[in-house]
This record gives sequence, C-alpha cells and structure tokens, in this order.
Amino acid sequence: MAPPANATELNALIDYVAKVEAETLALLDKKLVQSQQRMSFLIDYISMSADDLKLSLDTFAWSGRMPSILEDNKAMVAEKRLQFEEALKVLQFYS
Repeated sequence: MAPPANATELNALIDYVAKVEAETLALLDKKLVQSQQRMSFLIDYISMSADDLKLSLDTFAWSGRMPSILEDNKAMVAEKRLQFEEALKVLQFYS
C-alpha cells in the first residue's frame, strides 16, 4: 500500500484500519477457525501432497502476520501525520 499523499487520504486510511481492527479481523479469525476445523476433518479422510499442505498452512499463517502489518501501518500513519503537520506549520508561517 502506498503512503497517503494528503490529509484526506491519511484520514481515510486511519478510518479503514480502525474498521479492519474492530470488525474485519474478528470476522476473518472466526472464519479461519471454521476453516481449520474443516481442514482437520479432511486430513483425517484424504491424503494431501506436501505442496497442498504447504499451501494450506500458508493460508492459515496470514493471521499471525497481521499484528506486525498493523504496527507498520501505525508507524507510517504517525510519520505521515507528523509530515503533514509540519507542512501546515510552514504554510501558516508564510500566510
């Protein structure tokens, strides 16, 4: 994702990430648990190739990466907010 180019984009990104954290991740986690239960059932009855198993594990691993992705986003937002605030100070100085 590209960093926001202006304050409007920054605010939209902040709102989007807040919604993801509050709603979307909880829903996806619930669906992930259901998928893991289904996968566990299937593994008992079918044999899967090593590639299929790896692909399945990779699919489930995304949730473990989400906290660091969200932290990276928060750091980017803080940096951009500071940049925009500094730009506003400069504009106010020359006004």
